[in-house]
Amino acid sequence: MKTVLITFFLLCVIASNYANGSDGRSCELPSSEIITIGCTKKCSSSYTTAIKEAARQLKYRVTFWTLKGNKNPDYNLSRVDGIISPGGHDIDPKYYTKPIPFFSKEDKMTIKQRFRKYGKSSVSGRIRDAFEYDLFNHYLTNNDYVNTPFIGICYGMQMLAVVVGIPLYVHIPADIGIPARRKIHDKITLNGQSSLMPFINSRFFTGYKNHHQAVDIKYFKEHRKQFTDVSITGTSNKGKIAEVLELHNRPAIGVQFHPERSTEKTKSAIFSHFLINACLKKGIQPETITKKRIAEQKKSWQDSFQKYPSIQQMRFPKGFIVKTTFFLGSETLKETKKATTVPIVGYLDTKESRFYMSKWSWKRSLEGHEPNWIWKYRK
Repeated sequence: MKTVLITFFLLCVIASNYANGSDGRSCELPSSEIITIGCTKKCSSSYTTAIKEAARQLKYRVTFWTLKGNKNPDYNLSRVDGIISPGGHDIDPKYYTKPIPFFSKEDKMTIKQRFRKYGKSSVSGRIRDAFEYDLFNHYLTNNDYVNTPFIGICYGMQMLAVVVGIPLYVHIPADIGIPARRKIHDKITLNGQSSLMPFINSRFFTGYKNHHQAVDIKYFKEHRKQFTDVSITGTSNKGKIAEVLELHNRPAIGVQFHPERSTEKTKSAIFSHFLINACLKKGIQPETITKKRIAEQKKSWQDSFQKYPSIQQMRFPKGFIVKTTFFLGSETLKETKKATTVPIVGYLDTKESRFYMSKWSWKRSLEGHEPNWIWKYRK
């Protein structure tokens, strides 16, 4: 009995640590800073209320900006710290039939026929499709936004899938033989690679559903090799419906369920995940290293930069590997075989064997904060 109680106590402590972000996935935001969230269409009160509550728990301040209708070349993405594509209508199948080479004429005809029978289209929906399809492509192909978090909810997840090349089930009952997921709570299962795991603190949770279309998970599995930067990390209904889609090359995630209408646990976890990424995008790095390691790295940076004080640079031989951190502290190795853009902080020029670091990141490192590049290794 004593052993059981101790084990239970430890599990409670672990769960509390995850909720408070003390597993290293935390981000402090000065009171003067405000996270700006860009909504691809005006976010309803159900979204803004849920996000503000998650922000309050994290001690963040947030404001909202509607991206739709803005004619700027960058869709005003440079003005926001995070992007939300909320739920909406059925996506026009022309966006996921024409670009996909594996579909036969018969496949495309079947999809169009099913959409005419089961889909709903409108002028406002077609306008939104065109706008978000272009915006998503701009976001995903521009390295300026490699650290800008994105969350697509229901429609937003489906459009994210379409833009990366994954088609949709036009009508769940006709395509996979189960009922449409209308106004119900489904049990969702995460795999061990999902970045949501530390926030949900479980492989299983429930999400509120209201949709009859879904990501074509069968197509994704059959053509898995072409999606090197995409993973489906959450499913429901015995793996038949994709619930969580994540990208590996930037903090972008899609959820088929509606977190703003789900349980408080699910709601808090999903939006905390998004907001912490937005905090990281602003350059406030996670507290994941000890004071001793900070002091050691700080001295190393000072010694290196003192040699080149005017242009803020450091030299190292070819063959080094620069490890960068982004997407809630996950790690990526970039080898110095060719000129490489390092997220946020600088530029790696292998011809000159120099790594250029921004003055802002340099100043932050001297204040004891870990910059986005953290180590350098020789092969």
